[in-house]
Amino acid sequence: MKTSTTKFIFIYGVISIISFHSTSAQENLEAKYKEFDFWKGEWQVYKHNTDTLVGYNTITTIVDDKALEENYSSYKTNFKGVSLTKYNPKLDRWEQFWVDTSGVTLFLKGNYIDNAMVLQDTTKTSLNKIIWKPINNNEVRQTWYQSNDQGKTWVIVFDGDYKPVK
Repeated sequence: MKTSTTKFIFIYGVISIISFHSTSAQENLEAKYKEFDFWKGEWQVYKHNTDTLVGYNTITTIVDDKALEENYSSYKTNFKGVSLTKYNPKLDRWEQFWVDTSGVTLFLKGNYIDNAMVLQDTTKTSLNKIIWKPINNNEVRQTWYQSNDQGKTWVIVFDGDYKPVK
């Protein structure tokens, strides 16, 4: 009888630990999927620290809130861009695939670091690093850096403030 009870307690304990671990892992995974939620919404995009409108951007969740779809359009030109962004749990990183009407294609990878999403890619001619950071009043700042010398020096390609559409 003692052996049966001991086995039952042991098995019950192991199952409880596994169940707790998988619940905890699932909660951590769900939290990862929400790291970029600050970017969701309908936005007017302004040149950083100015009142110069440069475009409009709509960010929505898709695939049961597991991915983000971006649709950008310029205020003054016919320029448009689209991206799909998702957290990849197998590689423990965020990934974004961007295409636009100018012919640019980027496959950015990175993580949420120090209250900002930092994604990077390497093309044949340059390195790209884009940072999205929540700022005051439910706004987001996006800064795109580019290097043509393997990261020794960087120039800002785009610096914009996302303000919610009212």
